[in-house]
Amino acid sequence: MSLTLSPIVWTVRCGGDHAQYGDPYDGVATVQRCGDVAHVSAACGALPISDQCELSRMLREMGFAAIVFERVKGGEMRTVRRKLGAKLTGERE
Repeated sequence: MSLTLSPIVWTVRCGGDHAQYGDPYDGVATVQRCGDVAHVSAACGALPISDQCELSRMLREMGFAAIVFERVKGGEMRTVRRKLGAKLTGERE
């Protein structure tokens, strides 16, 4: 019998004092792989644009083609979809 193990779900944590697991963080979200699209949901706390750009860069390097952010705020679902083909403004090299 053969076995493969492929990661399809990640937890993202971010914050000014966050560098590794166990460090304090200001925001957390779940990323799910659906083919070549990364779905970001279940966010809580801050996910500043600088961290969104860094996340986009990392996901692009992992082979993702698009990212979808889903957030419920004030009882309404907001969905933002971005292609990951080009560098985003504010993204680190």
